Amino acid sequence: MTLTNDPKYDRGVKKLFGAYTEEDENGDRILNNEALENILQDFEICPQLCEWQEVAEALQQTVKPDKEGMNFTEFKKFLKKVAVSEFKKKKYDNRFPSHDLRHNAILAYLRADDTEALLERARECQMAHSREDLGHSSVLSDDSPISSRSHKPSSSKKEKSHTHTHTHTHTHTH
Repeated sequence: MTLTNDPKYDRGVKKLFGAYTEEDENGDRILNNEALENILQDFEICPQLCEWQEVAEALQQTVKPDKEGMNFTEFKKFLKKVAVSEFKKKKYDNRFPSHDLRHNAILAYLRADDTEALLERARECQMAHSREDLGHSSVLSDDSPISSRSHKPSSSKKEKSHTHTHTHTHTHTH
């Protein structure tokens, strides 16, 4: 799936990825599953915009099941898959008829064109994550569709009921 996004978002997507990644043993930046979960929650993609199962399906289509984490190219592809899946829904009244418009819609939702605000939000959320107590259980438990990559429909509402102890002040406008 090759999509053309508005170039005004490129820097923000790269900065977002960089804010949540670590270097692997080869010096490559890798976004691990916990960091991906944090992005999805910090930027209100899950469960506010789309369901965890939809994200798991996009992840399955993007990254090999035996691979831990994703590189920048895979992250961009993942965001595109999530966008195409989400913004084709009837609730959007066909405002995003093409894959490119759907991709740009999620980048606008993330406010990827405002790099400073995006990085500030990432910093605030990461500080909140570091303050959370060590007993915090991840929404990506061993049986979650993202961490296990099993991608089976879940009968548990555990994934959807998770809340963070910090608040966000970011408001999305569409």
